[in-house]
Amino acid sequence: MKVIYLLLRIIRRLLPEKITRFLLRHEIFIAPGLETTDPDQAVDAYINRLKEANISIVGKRILVFGYGGSFGSACELLAAGASHVTLTDLFAPINNSRNRKVQKKFSNYLSLNEKAVVPKPEFITLIHGDIVDRAKDIVVDIVFSNSVYEHLDGIDKITKALASCTAKDGSQVHFIDLRDHVFNDPFRMLTFSKEPWLKWLNPPSHHNRHRLWDYQKAFENNYKNVDIKVLEREIEPLEKLREQIKPEFLSGDIEKDSVTLISVLVSNPK
Repeated sequence: MKVIYLLLRIIRRLLPEKITRFLLRHEIFIAPGLETTDPDQAVDAYINRLKEANISIVGKRILVFGYGGSFGSACELLAAGASHVTLTDLFAPINNSRNRKVQKKFSNYLSLNEKAVVPKPEFITLIHGDIVDRAKDIVVDIVFSNSVYEHLDGIDKITKALASCTAKDGSQVHFIDLRDHVFNDPFRMLTFSKEPWLKWLNPPSHHNRHRLWDYQKAFENNYKNVDIKVLEREIEPLEKLREQIKPEFLSGDIEKDSVTLISVLVSNPK
């Protein structure tokens, strides 16, 4: 298993960016995120999490952080009552093939010209760049992300930036996947020390390997109210690798160490 894992990781690490984008766009070996593949399901998950705190998106300005190049989630949010949606992403190019399909359903929010699908600015704003630099240009009531946080390099400064562009009574929902994205081996990445991981195994999309307590600290430093819900644990795979996992990735509490998927609901930025 370890040899296969190393081979997959090294290939992924060395794969040229153009090929990676091609595989991602055509969904070959590399799957796009839920925002792209099933925006309706992604939006339902956000709305349902907010409902737990009696928060509605109706009439709210929303930021989708790491939208993946597809306009589907923005349109679904608008259809559900949001007043305006800002889409931001540092890396993902606009996915025109997906967006042409979305435009057929949501022509009231998207225009179609000969070359591309274009969001109508009264409904959707696109911001491509580093949120740390662009946060000053954004004011929203709610921020959403799905399987984005585990890829961030510098969660403290990014969490602070997202807090700064959120209204004082605003909220955020983030779904964060703590598994190794070679999904059938969810804790293998934690067996490598920092240098070989960063040099040979860390994918181009970056996997920060943060654990539950890292995220909890980052959010508690920036928000008055923090509710982290554990959605999945995988105790047996953790126990199989426990002796090989580096100490910095273990707390000693199996309930925390085995966490693989969380949802984070925060409100009232500090």
